[in-house]
Amino acid sequence: MDETVAFLFRRGADFVLLHCQSTYPAPPDALNLAMIPKIHSRYGVPVGYSGHEVGILHTLSAVALGATVIERHITLDRTLPGPDHAASLEPDEFAELVRHIREYETAYGVAQKRISRGEAVNRLMLRKSLVAAVDIPKGAKIMRHMVKAKRPAEGLSPQRLYELVGTRAKRSLKADEQFTEADLGRGSSAPKTIPAFSSKWGLKARFFELDQLSRFEPRPMFFEFHASYDDLDYSFDTRKRYPQEFLVHAPEYFERELVDLAAPDPERWEASIRVIQKTIDKTREIAACFRGTPKVVIHVGGASVEPISDRSELLRRAEAAFRRLDTKGVEILPENLPPFGWLFSGLWQHNLFGDAEEIIELCSRLGYRLCLDLSHAWLYCVHNNIDYLEYLRRLAPITAHLHISDGRGSQKEGLQIGNGDVPFHEAFGALASHLPQGEEVSWVPEIWLGHLDNYHEFRRALMKLAEYPFLYRGIGKPPPVFL
Repeated sequence: MDETVAFLFRRGADFVLLHCQSTYPAPPDALNLAMIPKIHSRYGVPVGYSGHEVGILHTLSAVALGATVIERHITLDRTLPGPDHAASLEPDEFAELVRHIREYETAYGVAQKRISRGEAVNRLMLRKSLVAAVDIPKGAKIMRHMVKAKRPAEGLSPQRLYELVGTRAKRSLKADEQFTEADLGRGSSAPKTIPAFSSKWGLKARFFELDQLSRFEPRPMFFEFHASYDDLDYSFDTRKRYPQEFLVHAPEYFERELVDLAAPDPERWEASIRVIQKTIDKTREIAACFRGTPKVVIHVGGASVEPISDRSELLRRAEAAFRRLDTKGVEILPENLPPFGWLFSGLWQHNLFGDAEEIIELCSRLGYRLCLDLSHAWLYCVHNNIDYLEYLRRLAPITAHLHISDGRGSQKEGLQIGNGDVPFHEAFGALASHLPQGEEVSWVPEIWLGHLDNYHEFRRALMKLAEYPFLYRGIGKPPPVFL
C-alpha cells in the first residue's frame, strides 16, 4: 500500500483509497473497519469503503468511521448464481443505504455544542431562575434567605446565587419576581433608543404584559398577543382604552394536545374548533379597548411525527373547520408554516400550509388574507429547493401582516436578524413591489424569546431592521422607494 500511494503521489494523481475485505460475502469479524481512520491518518487522502458483507449495517459504520466514498455491488436478485450476488444489495436495500447515509450526514453536525430549539424549550421549562423569596424593597441588602429558585428559567441562573447575595436591591421586587442580569448591576446590552418607524409596526406580548408594553418607547402602533389556552380566561379590564390596534395569535396547544383544525381524530378536531372559536370570542370581548378591526392569526394544523403524503383530506378538514367558525367582527389570518416545527419539545413535520399555491387557493376559497412569516417561508423554500423571492412574490398580494425574523436551513426559525441566511434586502424589495396597495400591512419582529429581559432581543431586532428603508415608510401606501 505504501508503494502504491507513493507512486500515485509522484504522478500527482487525485485518488481515494477504499478499504476492502475481498470475500463474498465477507464475515463481520473479518471487516477490520478500524483500518479506515488509520489509512486516512497515514496517507492524508480521502478514504472510502468497498463493502462485500451482507446487509448495510457495517457500511454505515464505515461512514461513521470516516469513509467518504462507498462502493457496494447491486443486484436484482441475491439468489442468482455467481460469487457477487450473495454479497450484493437489491435496489430497495441500496436506496435504504443511501437514505441512512444522508441521515447520518445530517446528524453528524459540527464539533460545536449547539442547543436545539427543542432543548431550549426544555431548558426554559425544566430549569430554574433565581426569584425573590419575599418582598424586597429597593436598596435592601439581599440575604441568602431572601432568594430561592423556581421555574421557568427566564431570569438569572441559580449558578449566580452568590454573585447576587450580599448586593443591594437595585429595584423593588415582589415575592416570586425573577432576578435578571440588571440586578447584578450589569445593564442590558439592548439599545435604549429605538427608531421611530412610520410603518405599522408592533410587538408581540401576552395579555398580562399589556401595561408594561404600553410604556415601551417609541410607542408601537399595534400589539400581537400570543395567547396560551389559559390566557383565554385572562380577566381583562375592558374599561381601559389603548391607542393601538391589535391581533391575537391563537393558542397552539390545549390540554396537552395540539390545536389542529385538520386533525383526523373527530374529537380532537371538534376540540380544536372550540379553542379557535374561544379565541375569536376573547378577541371580540376586548376589541372595544383598541382601535380598528382586530385580527386572529391561526396555525392551520396538520402536523405529525411522520410525514403524511396524501394531504387532500387534511386540507378538506381544515377548510371545513374554518367554515364552522363565527368570525363576525374579526379578520382571520392563517399563517404560512415551515416544513418542520418544534412541537412538544420535539421535531414534527408540518404537512399543510407551506406550499404557495395551496395557501393561495385555500385563502381564496375562504376569503382570507395571510399572515406571512418570512422565517417560515425561508425554511420551507430551503427544504423544497424553491426560489425564495418568487415564493414571496406569489404570497405578497394576499398578505395583511408580516412576522419578521431570520432563519437557517430547514429547521432553525425565529433567529435574530443577521443570525441566519434570509436575504432581507432582496426580500423587502420583492415585498415592496407585490404587497397590496391601499391598506397598510402591519409587521412585528418575531425573535424567539425576544420578550425576555425587557424585550432585549426585540429591541435588537428593531435596531437591525432600521437599516431597511422599506420598514420606515407605510407598507402598502404608497409604494416605498427601495434604495
